[in-house]
Amino acid sequence: MAQRTTDVIVLGAGVIGASIAYHLARAGASVRHFDRAEPAAAPSASWASAGGLRSQGRHAGERALTRAAVLRWGTLAEELEADLEVRLAGHLHIAESEPNAVCSRAHRGGPRLGIESLDRAALRDLAPRLTERAMAGAYTRDDGQAHPGRTARSFTAAARLGAIGGFSVDCRSRRRAR
Repeated sequence: MAQRTTDVIVLGAGVIGASIAYHLARAGASVRHFDRAEPAAAPSASWASAGGLRSQGRHAGERALTRAAVLRWGTLAEELEADLEVRLAGHLHIAESEPNAVCSRAHRGGPRLGIESLDRAALRDLAPRLTERAMAGAYTRDDGQAHPGRTARSFTAAARLGAIGGFSVDCRSRRRAR
């Protein structure tokens, strides 16, 4: 009997681990995927995450990756055949003090990343119910959110179904025998 080999072992079934396992399996690697629990189960980071998809606050070296990610999120639900609850409805970061307002007005990346600097009036136009303390803001129209649990589970399910090189998932209970 031929011995089965594994090209890659991935530890962690959250969004990042599940994405890595999916993309490696899709590329033809034989992947073993391990976690102590089911993908994005409580109390994991992917279970508790807000699922933010943002270009604000990123290092300048991540610009190309950030732009590619926005495009990728736009087609990922169809590729995975799952509702990831992706909503690219923008991201607003507000400043309530003058030092933070100065920082907000000079927001890293600015227009090159699609980040708009907003003064008090522009903030009120965008978000009329925003606190009166908000002095300035930074807004990106292409940012948004995705459901991290659905995303992790969808990556894992797609990898199981479409793996070329072999794929297995081993989820261990967090409870230990006494």
